[in-house]
Amino acid sequence: MARKKKQTKSTAYSKQRERVLSFIRRAEKRGYFLTQEFSLPTETELRKTGIKGAKLAARTRQLKRLTPDRLYSMMQRVDVETGVLTPGAEARRIERSETARRAAETRRLAKEAEQAFWSDAGPTKQQREEQYRRQKEQYANFSDTVIHNYRTQIARFPRKVAEIVLTALDEAIKQNGKDAVAMAIESSAESLSDFLSRSAAFGDSIAAVVAYCQAMFGDLPGMRDNPLYSDLIDALEEEEGMGGEV
Repeated sequence: MARKKKQTKSTAYSKQRERVLSFIRRAEKRGYFLTQEFSLPTETELRKTGIKGAKLAARTRQLKRLTPDRLYSMMQRVDVETGVLTPGAEARRIERSETARRAAETRRLAKEAEQAFWSDAGPTKQQREEQYRRQKEQYANFSDTVIHNYRTQIARFPRKVAEIVLTALDEAIKQNGKDAVAMAIESSAESLSDFLSRSAAFGDSIAAVVAYCQAMFGDLPGMRDNPLYSDLIDALEEEEGMGGEV
């Protein structure tokens, strides 16, 4: 019987490196590209050149300072239809404004539908009530359906994996509301299965899941540098010992 390969615990440097790389990959899928080149060597590569201990800790702190805002400031976004380039920070501001506009439009249409259904003209009261119920469900169910389907997908993974992602999901909803989180899920082309497959060499799969959560939800307002994930990962690793298998 083949022995399972023992997984090693990912270091702080490796976690930060994967977080940055994941952010860049997701941004590139939305038309962003880096205008400033910088190197992100693996920890193994650094150690081969003698960088360890305090020097490695300093490199880790440098990566921590690469927040989403900082990374966007090092990027531009290209419009695939017009070829127009927009500075990354400005392009991200436009994206957020558009998300807020769509959410406001959804609320406006729902309110107008409610007012129209309850007006004196047109269908009977019973018909208006039924139409109103269906129309209200149409608008309300978008976010609920997206989030429900996402929960169902994540629930198929091992318990500890699902616990991390669903905790991140709940915190994102708490901070930003269902509509914004549903939009983030819909606009992301990153699936957990693909992420974990690509991160196979990353080491501890739990740490990879945390990096996935940061990639999915970390760019939403109020989620940056959220201690929730680090607290959760520390608790899980302590429970399992030295970063055991998920």
